[in-house]
Amino acid sequence: MSRSRFRRSISAAIVTLLLSAATAAALVADFDTALKAYTRGDYALALANLRPLAEQGLASAQTYLGHMLRLGTGIAASPGKAAKWYGMAAAQGDPAAQNQLGLMTLDGQGMPRDAAAAFRWFQAAAAQGHAGAQANLAALYEGGRGTGQDLEAATRWYRSAALQGIATAQFQLARLLAADGDGTDPVAQSWLQRAAKRGHIAAQLALAASAIDRADPAAAANWFQMAADQGSVEGQYRLAQQYTHGQGVPRSPAKAISLFQSAAGQGFAPAQFALAEIYRDGVGTARDYGQAAAWFLRAANQGHRDAQALLGLLYSYGIGVEPDPAEALRWTRLAAQQDNTVALLQLASLHDRGLATRRDQNAATQLLRQAAELGAADAQFLLAQRYQQGRGLERDYTTAHDWVRRAAMQGYAPAQNGLGLIYGSGLGILPDLPQAAHWYRLAATAGYAPAQTNLGVVYANGDGVERDPLAAATWSARAARQGDAEAQANLGLMLRDGMASKATPIAAAGWLRRAADQGLARAQLELARLYETGRGVFADATGAIGWLKQAAVQGQAAAQASLGRKYEQGILVEQDYAEAVKWYRAAADQDHPAAQNSLGLMYLRGLGVPASDTEAATWFERAADQGSTEGQINLARMYQDGLGVARDDGKARALLDEAAQSARRSQPGIPILQSAQIAEATRRAGDQPR
Repeated sequence: MSRSRFRRSISAAIVTLLLSAATAAALVADFDTALKAYTRGDYALALANLRPLAEQGLASAQTYLGHMLRLGTGIAASPGKAAKWYGMAAAQGDPAAQNQLGLMTLDGQGMPRDAAAAFRWFQAAAAQGHAGAQANLAALYEGGRGTGQDLEAATRWYRSAALQGIATAQFQLARLLAADGDGTDPVAQSWLQRAAKRGHIAAQLALAASAIDRADPAAAANWFQMAADQGSVEGQYRLAQQYTHGQGVPRSPAKAISLFQSAAGQGFAPAQFALAEIYRDGVGTARDYGQAAAWFLRAANQGHRDAQALLGLLYSYGIGVEPDPAEALRWTRLAAQQDNTVALLQLASLHDRGLATRRDQNAATQLLRQAAELGAADAQFLLAQRYQQGRGLERDYTTAHDWVRRAAMQGYAPAQNGLGLIYGSGLGILPDLPQAAHWYRLAATAGYAPAQTNLGVVYANGDGVERDPLAAATWSARAARQGDAEAQANLGLMLRDGMASKATPIAAAGWLRRAADQGLARAQLELARLYETGRGVFADATGAIGWLKQAAVQGQAAAQASLGRKYEQGILVEQDYAEAVKWYRAAADQDHPAAQNSLGLMYLRGLGVPASDTEAATWFERAADQGSTEGQINLARMYQDGLGVARDDGKARALLDEAAQSARRSQPGIPILQSAQIAEATRRAGDQPR
């Protein structure tokens, strides 16, 4: 080549280089203008500058143009066009474009889904140090997507991204490091805290859960607060729970409600359910069943089974909504299908009452069994009762005992009390009074009033425990203060009789009155006796008869017999033999021996009924068969005189002997029969008094 030609070539190259440098500088300036416009949100100007740069092959401009087309910023979104520009930039080695192209390929956005291709793009970008691509590549290695699973490689790439401050990588690295341990690995915890401090919500929630496990509610509240401040519905919900119970933070129903409302408003079903319960119970706000029903409905529509179950109850009883049996049944069934035990119990009740379809005890039993097998103690106890009663299945005391025990072992007080009753009565098993007392005590200690009542009776009678009148009165008083009518009556009788201390008739009358006001017939009878005698109250004939009638109307046999005697003898009321017979008969039909004997006397004397020796003998015999000494003596007289029965002196003597023996057994050393009565009876039988 000639010297002149060589010089011309050198000159041309220099000119070309100078022109390229000038062009590059212009491109950089234009891109800088576009980037500033993009940053301040002037997408029209950004687009106007980026498009020609991208068309000229500037990779960074192609990447940003891809961003705008993918996100629809300043231009209609077009994943396909975005992928095209990303592809052009990626082919030039732009790591941001490679990473984004990997994401779009992985998700099938703007191009066919292809995990293997995504893996290759992430790998290319990661090799250039792109932190996001490194995190994405690690995720593919961990899940075995687009490549074979390789946890070691995943850990390595997560660490590389984590060191560059990628919070997601820090969280995932912590999770992998802790996977083989107990969650307390210090390195894992360190990475978790780095992620949490960089605002990674899942890391914050994980640290809060860890703090709860360490019994550090204050630390948990701090992490929940950080998550809540970023709008995390779970963080808001869990922090609200802590404010509700004062765990790690001062108790504040107002703050709890505010947080629940925030999470509920974002559609978080657990928060909607919690808010519904707050309005239902009026905790920290006015009770509002309408609001409760509305929030239960929103949670139920998201499939929250507990909300569905309670919504079914609201529709059943018309609480906060109009009663609607169809809606009640629909929501209850939806919850039952998700094994909600409350719904299963409610559905069983609807079948029992014929409100689901027709009355179906078998279906009710199966639903109870389903809930019982899921571990619901109340269902186990109800199923046991059905086995005891033979409702919807064959009576089986052994199986009943098994289900009651299961419920009792869970600490369910009604079942513990029920197990005590089984041991006390020997229902299907051998009686075991100490065991009965043990189970009563467990339930009583838990505050279950019926068990406290039963334990009071156990101590009063010394059944399976040493007799202890003071303990009897103490347990009875605990149940009585809870409104248990049986306990109130028992305590009243103890105070009346001075069982545990000096008799206090006024206090006794007060407790008997409480039980009587609840409709307890035996308390009404005893209160009537107090009004009759003026013990603990002012004597009051009207009050005495009023309470006696209330007990008698309820079918209390002793009250009926007593009321019959009052009418027969004209005590506190005008004498009325017909009324006397009416009440004697009511008690006699319940096998009350004294009433049977008295009714026999009314027939014998023709008082209030036509005289009938046959009827008299029949009622005397029924009383005698139950061991009534009066009935035995009167029946003996009927046999002596042949009244209503064939004369039989042998039967008469046998009855009189039985009467004497019964009297001695019932009260040893106390002559129940007056000597004149015995002498007259034996004379009539043909013997001389012994």
